Amino acid sequence: MLVAYLADRRLTFEMKCDGLDAEGITRRSVPPSNLSLLGLMRHLTDVERHWFRQEMMGEDAPDLYDEAAVDGATADPAAVRQAWREEVVISERLVAASHDLGARSKRRLVLLREVLIHVIEGVRAAQRARRFPARADRRTRRAVASAVHLIRLRAAVEPGQRAEEREGDRWGASTPGHSARP
Repeated sequence: MLVAYLADRRLTFEMKCDGLDAEGITRRSVPPSNLSLLGLMRHLTDVERHWFRQEMMGEDAPDLYDEAAVDGATADPAAVRQAWREEVVISERLVAASHDLGARSKRRLVLLREVLIHVIEGVRAAQRARRFPARADRRTRRAVASAVHLIRLRAAVEPGQRAEEREGDRWGASTPGHSARP
């Protein structure tokens, strides 16, 4: 469930940034703030890198951006997106290879479950991106809602079971102990 929720939050953030040009992704939220979507993406890149590569895997992978990553971000948006996506792929591979969310990290012996919760909180904070002037248009919001719905449907299916194989209607009419909704 934690893994699916994190994937949901990452996808939502990515879709808020998709389709924005360099001006849109670097636009500051609300004056006098220096916060931008690009700054948030740089910060999330280092969050993924720190918790999964440095802490869980024990790699000596220095942060890509400094403390000023969120404020005044002016880096190449395409390069930042690519770096964030690469860190997400590495994180997803580590989680997929782990058979237990109780696995301990290499450095501070933090549980993988705790790392997932921490990263979810970081991405959720970035979800406040809806306050940016470069908000997604209706089409993008619909796409986000559809993608989130699909992720939730996939998470509801039992492991190894395809959605088509589930018995009963969407209200669970054939599930023992349940009756169909009126």
